[in-house]
Amino acid sequence: MGDENITADSRIPLIAALVVGAIMTIAAVIGWYRYTAEIDANQTLAGESGDLRQQVRDLEGKIQALTDRHRSTAESLAQSDRESYELETAAQQLTQDKTALEAELAQERQFRRQIEDAFNSERGTLVGLQQDMTRLKTNYEQLEQELAQHKAARSSLSDQVSAVSGEKLQLLDQLAQAKGKRQNLLQQISMVTGEIETREAELSTSRQNMKLLNAELAQTRQEQHLLKIRVVQLSEQQQKEARDFGALKRRLERELNESRVEISQLKNRMTVISLTSEVLFNSGSANIKPAGREVLSLIASALNAYPDRAISVDGHTDDVPIGKGSFYKSNWELSVARALAAVKFLQAGKLVSAERLKVVGHGEFSPVASNDTAEGRQLNRRIEIRVLPPGGTNLSDS
Repeated sequence: MGDENITADSRIPLIAALVVGAIMTIAAVIGWYRYTAEIDANQTLAGESGDLRQQVRDLEGKIQALTDRHRSTAESLAQSDRESYELETAAQQLTQDKTALEAELAQERQFRRQIEDAFNSERGTLVGLQQDMTRLKTNYEQLEQELAQHKAARSSLSDQVSAVSGEKLQLLDQLAQAKGKRQNLLQQISMVTGEIETREAELSTSRQNMKLLNAELAQTRQEQHLLKIRVVQLSEQQQKEARDFGALKRRLERELNESRVEISQLKNRMTVISLTSEVLFNSGSANIKPAGREVLSLIASALNAYPDRAISVDGHTDDVPIGKGSFYKSNWELSVARALAAVKFLQAGKLVSAERLKVVGHGEFSPVASNDTAEGRQLNRRIEIRVLPPGGTNLSDS
């Protein structure tokens, strides 16, 4: 009976030790469970932080792409510059938020390393858990406080993430609006570009036309300058002709001792020397009188002063019919015969080059006065020596 009591008494400390060991084991398991839960929470938080950083990086990539596009658009439109500036400001704010988040994550990593160091220390001292029970409880309380702080930091981080998400939605809305405006601007730019290309084509055509017009203007100015020079030359030549033929008229009048010679200069620079038929021919005849030969010789000298001018010798009569005994059948034949006789005399002895001479017979059909009077008929019976304009073959009086 006594032995059994002794045995029972000796088992009490052992049972107590076992109970204490069990309690300590349970406490260690509970600590390990909480520590594992904390690690899981940290890992979850780290995963969420990693996702958040990935979102931030994705958002930064989108913001960077948007910034690049807006920078390109900003070179042509001031409105896009302002929108790009707003987006860049928002991107800078997000960058600052990212920097803050990375700092907090660094703190969390440092805290996690501290926890891991503590866990390793606790695992190494698990054998002496009974002696460090008091210290373990203290550490446990500290861990709970740190866990509470971590949860508070996590809650703050969640709030910040929510704020960033709100800003992200706002930024996406602004981005959509900017895309719409950009599309409108691109359409306007396309229209303006088309107009610019059309205007450039018109401008190129205008420039080519301008070059042609400038060339034509230069040519016209050159021709105008040459024409002015030519006008001056012609004016001087015309004045010279007037002097020369005026001197010829005065000499002929002196030789004939009467005014039966008319010399006139027409507008087309044709000079007409008109001689009444009595100066050269007898009535009804086409034979040149000796006095007429002297007159034609004087005229030939004047004509040779202008070797480049063609000469037309025109015969005219009045309207009195040819007599029955005349060699000529009509006034027309008589006018031609007299003009031809004058031409033959001018070319005889090469007084005037034959290539310059022409013969025209008008008969009574180009009178200069009325045939109703003797004086008028005398004026109509005439030989006209026409000095044509340079290079001209027109025989009209205009």
